[in-house]
Amino acid sequence: KDMNTKKNTERQGLPSCSSLARLACCPYSLKYDIEDNGSTSEMAERGNRIHQYLAYQNIHLNEEETKLMIACKRIATEVASIWAGDDKFEEVMKEERCFFLKGEEPLFSGKPDLVFGKHNEEGFHLLIIDYKTGPIEQESTQTNHQIRGLALCCKQHIERNYHDCHIKSVSCAIVQPLVTSYPVIVRYSEEDIKEAEQEVVEICRRTKENSEPIANAHCQYCKGFSRCKAPINAMQTIAVPSTKFSSSLIQMNPSERSKLFFTAKLAQKVAKEIEDSCFELLKNGEEIDGLALKEGNTVRTFKKEGIARCQQVIPQEDFIDAIAISVAKLEDAFHKHQNIVNGKQTRKISNEQFNKIFGDFIEERKQKERIVKK
Repeated sequence: KDMNTKKNTERQGLPSCSSLARLACCPYSLKYDIEDNGSTSEMAERGNRIHQYLAYQNIHLNEEETKLMIACKRIATEVASIWAGDDKFEEVMKEERCFFLKGEEPLFSGKPDLVFGKHNEEGFHLLIIDYKTGPIEQESTQTNHQIRGLALCCKQHIERNYHDCHIKSVSCAIVQPLVTSYPVIVRYSEEDIKEAEQEVVEICRRTKENSEPIANAHCQYCKGFSRCKAPINAMQTIAVPSTKFSSSLIQMNPSERSKLFFTAKLAQKVAKEIEDSCFELLKNGEEIDGLALKEGNTVRTFKKEGIARCQQVIPQEDFIDAIAISVAKLEDAFHKHQNIVNGKQTRKISNEQFNKIFGDFIEERKQKERIVKK
């Protein structure tokens, strides 16, 4: 709770870059950010510890967190090298709260994880690195509201605090090891920055108007999700037999279909939130009529040290059929081994060597199509 009070004080009750996408859909949700009681998830706590460690704080990380931290640092270094090319670059800022001012008034703020700077014949340029430690793919860097907000904050903050510094471009990359080792680097020109400013200023302006909560795809990330009436009301609109929708979808226009689809996704999230909360209540000894906790099933797992014994007893073809091999994890292991054997080398070189050795044994299969935002 103290940590949360510190966050709200630090942000001065203003929008933060990380909430811009949600505020664009529901300006009202800023009130929930300000009222936040500090509750957080285990995944968020893990991310916070890794971020604090990367910001040179004395934080103890477990083995899993350490692997993620090392991957974040490695990818960030590779991204910076690609961005800089032949130019020299240096660290400019790390985990520092930056406010965007409209005139003399602070409008919103952001805290970049890491910012590099470089000079060339065009002028001064920035690269913002944003670490994401979760397994859920983020909104693309090209359209990411948080990234655009950080670009605005960092550019203005540095130009405000460093005499005669005029930034020609701001590049951004989301580093998320559990999703990809090859993040996209997006470059915002001065013209792009102006367009982003108009959009973000309008989002912030709308948070000052009197409005009602609006159910949207970002509700699950809102601090008021568990008590807000908007997602509950949205879920009630589809609490009818599914056969009604399978026939009526054909008569709906594209906009109505889209709204119904996202309402269904939101209902899934609301239901999951209710289910998880009931589980916690039962676990803590509270009563819920007709519900009780049942002991989990026993699952057998095989120890690593038994693999050699398997290879002695079970024919190789049958043994391989019985296990699943992750190509991505094999690439990670190969890269680690190559760095030990041949000295430090880039991930790109390791992957090229990996493909030469193992390429003939790798097959690509298309997974089932899935619905995504466009």
